[in-house]
Amino acid sequence: MRQRLRRIPAQAGRWLSGTSAGRLAVGVALWLVVVIVIVLIANPAVWAAFAAGALCPVSLVLAFRGDWLPRASGLHGLLNLTPRQFEEIVADLLHPLGYTEIRLTGGPRDIGVDVLCRDPSGAVVAIQCKRYQPDRDISSSAVQTFMGGMVAHRAEIGIIVTTSEFSGPARELATKHGIRLIDGLELSRLIHEHNLVVEA
Repeated sequence: MRQRLRRIPAQAGRWLSGTSAGRLAVGVALWLVVVIVIVLIANPAVWAAFAAGALCPVSLVLAFRGDWLPRASGLHGLLNLTPRQFEEIVADLLHPLGYTEIRLTGGPRDIGVDVLCRDPSGAVVAIQCKRYQPDRDISSSAVQTFMGGMVAHRAEIGIIVTTSEFSGPARELATKHGIRLIDGLELSRLIHEHNLVVEA
């Protein structure tokens, strides 16, 4: 089998170079390459159309998945908000998600909890909102502080919402204690799905 596999490229090369059909195929391929290069160089508009055509499927896939359009528009607006305005946006998002008795806490005694509410089952939910730049990850120490706030507010469920990302240790700790993490990508998607308007 290995000998046969090694012979195939050699046979293909002999066919391309040693037969009239092979030489014709090579000639046609080279001619097409030359024509395409000349057209693209001579007409920038054609080159732009070619590039757009190549990128279009990628952009359509990203937009369909919701990984590009919401993030590009939603995060930019969220980062322009004050911390309090960001907390209000998160609170507004809780209504269409089925949460009730939503209230902002805030202040020096919030102990890492910015919003309190109840989920559809009636359980008390504590939410922390962190409006960070996308390159600043939420650390495991922030999750630990939030866990203390959950205890102080007697919350049964915890959610941390951010415009950035979570570090690996932070995700591990949150998973261990059943805390839901909503990063910037998911937050943008939720805002987009529920047609919330972000205004500073």
